[in-house]
Amino acid sequence: MTKLVITLCIPGLPFNGETFHKQSLGGSESAGYYLARALAKLGHNVTVFCNTEKMVSCADVDYIPLQNFRAWVEYTPHDVCIVQRAPDMLQGYNQAKLTILWCHDLAMKRAEPMYRGTSWNWDKVAVLSEFMRGQYKQVYGFSDSQLFLTRNGVDLEAVAAARAEFESLKTTTRNPLSMFFAARPERGLDVLLAEIMPRILKQEPNAKLFLSAYDNPVEHLADFYGHCRALAASMKGNVVALGSLTKSELYAAYHAAGQYVYPTPSRLAPDFDEISCISIMEAQACGMPVVTSARGALPETLSPEAGRLIAEPVHTAAYADAFADACLRYMRDPEARRRASAAGLARAATLGWDGVAKQWSDMMESEIRARSADLATLANHFWRRSEIYAAKECLRRLPADDAASAPVRRRIEEDWGFLDRPDGMRVQYERIGATHDARVIDWSPQEPRYKAVRQWLQAQVDALPEGQMLSVLDYGCAHGGYATNLLKEIPRLRITGIDIDLRGIQLADQFAEKLGVSDRWRGVVGDLDRLSDPDVPEMREQYDIVMAQEVLEHVPDPGALIVALDERVKDGGRVWMTVPHGPWEYSDYRRYPHRAHVRE
Repeated sequence: MTKLVITLCIPGLPFNGETFHKQSLGGSESAGYYLARALAKLGHNVTVFCNTEKMVSCADVDYIPLQNFRAWVEYTPHDVCIVQRAPDMLQGYNQAKLTILWCHDLAMKRAEPMYRGTSWNWDKVAVLSEFMRGQYKQVYGFSDSQLFLTRNGVDLEAVAAARAEFESLKTTTRNPLSMFFAARPERGLDVLLAEIMPRILKQEPNAKLFLSAYDNPVEHLADFYGHCRALAASMKGNVVALGSLTKSELYAAYHAAGQYVYPTPSRLAPDFDEISCISIMEAQACGMPVVTSARGALPETLSPEAGRLIAEPVHTAAYADAFADACLRYMRDPEARRRASAAGLARAATLGWDGVAKQWSDMMESEIRARSADLATLANHFWRRSEIYAAKECLRRLPADDAASAPVRRRIEEDWGFLDRPDGMRVQYERIGATHDARVIDWSPQEPRYKAVRQWLQAQVDALPEGQMLSVLDYGCAHGGYATNLLKEIPRLRITGIDIDLRGIQLADQFAEKLGVSDRWRGVVGDLDRLSDPDVPEMREQYDIVMAQEVLEHVPDPGALIVALDERVKDGGRVWMTVPHGPWEYSDYRRYPHRAHVRE
């Protein structure tokens, strides 16, 4: 399995890796949290953008504030970008090889413009059930090739821990007369309290209903919530509100309850259907029989023997009667409870998040490989991204007379042929150096990158004892426009510059003399090999600071350069590097004819 760099965007309720077990969350946030951890468990590098106030780095996953997502995906190359629920987060370009829109909501005609408007920027839409797949095909017109059928899951380890703790309390048993509803009130709590509970209590006065929901009230539903609270209060001790519970608290409560009840939809939203239901998955994992509606994806979610699906039309007396009868049966028939519990546990054993992550992992690798199978197209892509060594590798695997790859092969041979010629790199950079003139000494200090490094170097100097000098090695210094101006502005600097272009070093020497800083400037002609040449006095030294600005993208082996530069830094010293983002050379092709970037 290939290890992937994966970014997840999870808008919604605030959470991060530290808070998850301290608060209740909705199903989509829970799904995002669990999938991220399960993917990391497989060895992938996973970063989650969510509504966290600060960056939190856990042992397996990094959690970063959501407002940083756009900048990250636009400028950070990664393998996979997964965006949950919010197609509007994909309105801008992103650097992922594969982008997946992970949906958790019913398809709505009013949302079609956003889904279609961002379709250029996603490769797959992940749906959670066959019902959901059919609905997205019908409402949005998506094809099977655009849709990825997956599922939600259950934290089986947390369930097992709750079960073990419950079983250790030998004096505690399930209460067969107790029911549990743990969903948003607008998913059917009004129907349960007003139409079903009175029927149950008429025959079983000691029946008890426990309520729990995550803390995310909808302001415009305040009157509806008040109505539900009044209904619950009217039943005195037969309805107990537990508030919002963490997963461990919820699972502990589930193990003490007799059954899970979910008479969705509410009269408030009669057209609502579940596209998946984590709560019913969790109820099965905790051994509770389930009574719910035979609508939407619920027949797929609930094992046929793990409960009762009420098929009568909702919001009718027949529905309420059938629902109450099913609940009363599980209260009164121990054998029916046992069979439903066993069936639910068997189904839940197949619902762990590890299986979901394995399915996603296989799909992502397969999709990326398929998109990379056309070597001619891939070579052209790498050329546009200035990833020239990868483009050359694609071309190497194709026949020399391959027609599809001929245009990109010609471009690379014409513009990057120097990579294959003896001493070609030096000759190319001397050609580039010949375009530099004395004006660079004036415009270099105006660049934002110069101002950033100047501020940083000044801070390093200010931290030194009074009178102590700071030694700097500037690798790839080019014409010295930066180095010599820095020496002029920061008197306690000494800079040694090294560059492959002889004329560049000569120009830097002239600038140093012009600015009166020659006594603190040294120029060395050379490349990577020069950094470890014992015959060069400047390379036998260790430096306080090593700089390499806009250099890594120019060299065949950036890793080897980083290692060599690190060897030139004193213990406790610093390294300052900058690199461009995006296809700079592609966008500037006509204005600047000399190719130089070989890595993205």
